[in-house]
Amino acid sequence: MIEDLRCHAGDAQIRLQAAPKSAGYPVLVHPGTPGSRDLFGPQVEKAARRGIRLISGGGPFALACAALLPDRVSATVVMASLAPYDAAGLDWAARFSERADRNPALLR
Repeated sequence: MIEDLRCHAGDAQIRLQAAPKSAGYPVLVHPGTPGSRDLFGPQVEKAARRGIRLISGGGPFALACAALLPDRVSATVVMASLAPYDAAGLDWAARFSERADRNPALLR
């Protein structure tokens, strides 16, 4: 059974889904953007058979947990996770033109 959970941090609220605690070792997952926090039942069952407890969250949340809870997070993998658009020192268009020059199909 998949649980709907809410975590509160000050005024912020994060809604997530998780497999039962008995499923095994916790792994924070997210299907990507656009996506949702909804876990796919068959994936939850397959993971549980392998001793893994899936928790739906997302890249930014996984990185925040890794940074702020190093004693509780043993490893973090994030693939193609987005950074905040207004992040200090971040130029969203940086290197795009370099890639477009090498591969004009990116501009179509």
